[in-house]
Amino acid sequence: MTRYVLLLLTLTCWACAASQPVSRSPVKFCVIDSEFGEESDWVLGQLEASAEALVRLMDNPAVAPPGRVEVSLRRDPGSEGIGGWAGPTSVGFVGDGWPREPIREWVVTHELVNLFAAHYGGRGGFPSDWWSDGRSPFPAYVAGLVLKQTGCTEAAAWLRESSSSEPDHVMYWELHRRFGFELFARALKMLRADDIDLGEIEPPWPYPNRVRSAYTIAYLSLASVGRSKAASRGRVKSGQLRAPGTRRSFCLGRAFLQALGPLGAPAPGSALDDVGVM
Repeated sequence: MTRYVLLLLTLTCWACAASQPVSRSPVKFCVIDSEFGEESDWVLGQLEASAEALVRLMDNPAVAPPGRVEVSLRRDPGSEGIGGWAGPTSVGFVGDGWPREPIREWVVTHELVNLFAAHYGGRGGFPSDWWSDGRSPFPAYVAGLVLKQTGCTEAAAWLRESSSSEPDHVMYWELHRRFGFELFARALKMLRADDIDLGEIEPPWPYPNRVRSAYTIAYLSLASVGRSKAASRGRVKSGQLRAPGTRRSFCLGRAFLQALGPLGAPAPGSALDDVGVM
C-alpha cells in the first residue's frame, strides 16, 4: 500500500511540475521593484521572450548573454507619458500605469534592445545622431523585429507606421532590406573584438560628432563587404579609415553606401562627404 501511495505522490508532483510554465530565457530577470502590482505582471514574460529573440539575432555564441538583469517599475501619477532606461545590468520603466498595450510593449522591448546592443558591442558611445534620445532609430528598428518575433504584431505594425516618414528610421529598414540584421550583428562583433569605445571620441554622447559617425559607417560597411586586401595588409588608403587604438582599417563598401546615400545620412554627424568609395 505504501508503495502505491509513494507512486501516486510521485506522479502527482511530476504532473504539477509539468504544468508550470518553464522559462527558456537565456537571461534571469529579477523584478526588484514594482509599484504596479498585477497590472505589470506581463512585463517579465515579454522581457524573457525578447531576450530569446535578441540572442538569436545577435548570433554570437562566443559571447554569453547578460546573466542577470534587474527590473524596476515605478509609478509617477503626474507623468504625462511613459519612459524607460537601461544600464549594463538593469532596465526600468516609469509611468502612471503599466497595463499591457502596444506602446508599453514597445518601451519594454526597446530598453532591452539598448542593453543587449551595448553588451554584444562590448562598449557604448554610439553616435547620438544614429541613436539619439527621443528618436532612437536603431533601437526602434530592432524593437520592431523583436516585437514581431515575440507575437506583438500590433505593436510592431504601429511602431513601423509611426516612423515611416522619418528618414533616419527609414534608413535602418532600407539597410535591413538590403543586408538583413546580420549587418548589425557582424558590426557589433567587430566593435567588441576591437574593444572600441566610440564614446572616447570627443565630444562625448549625447553630442553628435562627424568622426564617431564615420567610424560607425566604416564598421557597418566592413560588415557588409568584408575586409579588403589592402586593409588586411594594414595599409590605409583613400576611402579607408583606421579605428582608433587598433590596427584594423576599412574599405567602405559601394553597395553599403549606395543603400545609405539616397536616404540621406544622419545629420549633423555624417561623414559621407568626407570619405571616398573604393
